[in-house]
Amino acid sequence: MALKRVPLVLAVVALAAPLARGADSDVVHPGFGVGYLLLTEPGVQKELGLSEEQVAKVHVFTAEQRAATQEMRGASVLEKRDAFRRVVHDGDAFVEALLRPEQAVRLRQILRQQSGLLALHDPEVAAALKLGDAQRAEVRHIEEDSRKAFQDLFRQYKGDRAQAPRAGQDVRRRSNERLVELFTPEQRAKWKELVGEPFTGELRFLPSEPAH
Repeated sequence: MALKRVPLVLAVVALAAPLARGADSDVVHPGFGVGYLLLTEPGVQKELGLSEEQVAKVHVFTAEQRAATQEMRGASVLEKRDAFRRVVHDGDAFVEALLRPEQAVRLRQILRQQSGLLALHDPEVAAALKLGDAQRAEVRHIEEDSRKAFQDLFRQYKGDRAQAPRAGQDVRRRSNERLVELFTPEQRAKWKELVGEPFTGELRFLPSEPAH
């Protein structure tokens, strides 16, 4: 049953990566929209102190989103973009309604740690870091490299399910290292505030190397 969760994670990554390119006005930052995926992880559930009732609701919602993701197969790029927007909208609404304020704060921190490059499209993060033009140009290069690497991973996944999560960790770690190198000391300090204390729990099927 656990392996059935992997395609959903990789599908979200594959859909999100192209949306992180181009003009900022065309970007759909996933935010809490895919944060519910983190809520399926026992380590995150423990970190946030989710109740049994909350965990049960997460399982039901995830099953519904998995079914919706399956319907994206064979869809056009525009149809996939619209579908991803719906995933984001529905996920945002679900997580905001599910979590207590303090749980939501910590989930957002963990999500930023795991999002790496995509976190820069969060308006709150962008406003706090105030990246310069040269930094934004370099971020686009890193995003493009990351997008290509994840596309390759997505194609290779069918041949070796066991290696996909580990390969995804390597791709994300390299991108995160390049990202943090761009920051000034002030930006790096602000970034640490935004991501909070490093999450040390296990993430079985999501990249587990945060950018910090």
